[in-house]
Amino acid sequence: MSIFVKSYKAGMAPVAVGLLFATAYLLLGNQLDNWRVWAWAGAVTIIVWKTHVPLILLIMIGGVMGLLGCF
Repeated sequence: MSIFVKSYKAGMAPVAVGLLFATAYLLLGNQLDNWRVWAWAGAVTIIVWKTHVPLILLIMIGGVMGLLGCF
């Protein structure tokens, strides 16, 4: 792998993580004080990190939980 590609990947990783946190902050909106939202976010983070579950499935489950009033 080229040194330029390695440098680009190393430089863009913090940007990607920052954009993910910014997106989560915007999506949570006024729910930042709700412990259920934090629990779901933590559970999804661990599931994504440790397994190969499709992200869209987790988003759909979260949407259904929201419709059912779990949050």
